[in-house]
Amino acid sequence: MTGHEPLPLAETASLGALLAEGLGTIHEAGLLHRDLKPQNILLAEYGPKVIDFGLAVLAERRSVLTATGRPWRCASRTPPPSLTAATG
Repeated sequence: MTGHEPLPLAETASLGALLAEGLGTIHEAGLLHRDLKPQNILLAEYGPKVIDFGLAVLAERRSVLTATGRPWRCASRTPPPSLTAATG
């Protein structure tokens, strides 16, 4: 890529398929990325590369840091009333 123009449809579909294959491989290894977004996908010479596994966890992990419907907050940067309301 030389500019910021949209990719042709066929190339976009191919990149999407390669990304799905890569995520499948990541999941087969027992990892959950937990922060997949465009900024964490690089377009390399041979296809997309998933980067930044800083929030990744093992899929079999027993403890839970986040859950659907439960907001994640950094205690040092959250007003105390919000923390009290979030924890009940």
